[in-house]
Amino acid sequence: MSLFKSLIRLLSNPRPFHVLLLLVWCGLPAAGLAAERWLFINASHQTLYVMNGLQVAQRYSDIAVGRLGVKPVHFAGDTSTPAGEFRIDAINPSSHYTLFLRLNYPTPAHAEKARQMGRLSQADYDRILAAASAGRHPPQDTALGGAIGIHGIGRGSLETHRKFNWTEGCVALDNDQIRVLAEQVFVGMRVVIEAE
Repeated sequence: MSLFKSLIRLLSNPRPFHVLLLLVWCGLPAAGLAAERWLFINASHQTLYVMNGLQVAQRYSDIAVGRLGVKPVHFAGDTSTPAGEFRIDAINPSSHYTLFLRLNYPTPAHAEKARQMGRLSQADYDRILAAASAGRHPPQDTALGGAIGIHGIGRGSLETHRKFNWTEGCVALDNDQIRVLAEQVFVGMRVVIEAE
């Protein structure tokens, strides 16, 4: 069972001490998470959780991810949603998807995985690391693609949204959900997306 599946089981009947032990045991920054507001996305349960430390503050069901599901690394054009830890690095309130919370993808961790797979050049790897070191949004023109975030459905079909994973790699909520979520998020907020 994965760390985050264990976390989800605990979140269904949360006991903060047990969640804290699980995070520490798995090497996650439990001290930081215990004191911050963050987002946890569980694609297999189609749920996004707003966490206040180790407590669930809000739950959004019926989310959608990329058509290819959640994978360790998203590559340009493959319609998967990348798993891992991210930060919201921009908020666009006038997106054609209602609202767009941009994530700092690709991260250095994703770049390292892709480089080890032989699917990212050293030059692009170096560019991604340099952007992260400088606090800039990572380049979007590498083999890892980009434009990954959390958004609404805009003028899309709510029925399709609730039945299928339909995005090109993002996480989607319905328009009402994304508007409420927008009031709870901020630039720099941690976002964890669980691999399926």
